[in-house]
Amino acid sequence: MRTHAPPSVYVDRNAFMVMILAAVETFKRECLGYLYGQRLTGKRDYYSISFALPIQLATNRKNSGVEQSLGSLTRLMDLMGSSKIVFPLIGDFHSHPSWDKHHRLPELSVPDIEDMKTHKRLLSIIIGISPRKRSTYLWQRQKNGGLFGSIGKYNIHINVSRLIQNNDGEQIEQILRLRADSAVRALNRMFGPAN
Repeated sequence: MRTHAPPSVYVDRNAFMVMILAAVETFKRECLGYLYGQRLTGKRDYYSISFALPIQLATNRKNSGVEQSLGSLTRLMDLMGSSKIVFPLIGDFHSHPSWDKHHRLPELSVPDIEDMKTHKRLLSIIIGISPRKRSTYLWQRQKNGGLFGSIGKYNIHINVSRLIQNNDGEQIEQILRLRADSAVRALNRMFGPAN
């Protein structure tokens, strides 16, 4: 039996930059936002993210979690829900900040998995962010399919995940290949080691 490689996730440059900036803005606290784009189809074997919307009004923003306020959720769902054809919601993004003794990986936590199940999200982008202590890193692909690089005073490691069913019927994380080629080129020009 032939196994298929997991699908790739293509991210528009502006959407990628919005997510990075949201993680930097809220550093030492989690950021949260929604992802809009195209899902897998019988003819298309990849996801495409064209728009990222950061949540600005949170009721409980801390290092290990963030909750959107009810008013913000209601207003955004009313607005974006009425334009599902133009902006289909396919997932969310959030950061896992690390500093000093607080170390978090850019992987789904148990609450993240439960949230994906509850809200039926197809994708979740997790942005690991930590202070840069030494040299600047060019943006590059990681073995697991994620991206890693530096921006300003921060190192960023981004993974995109979906839930799949294992042999025991449990839903588990599958890290997908993140493609943000235009954003990576722009970031390497702006924040590369020569700058």
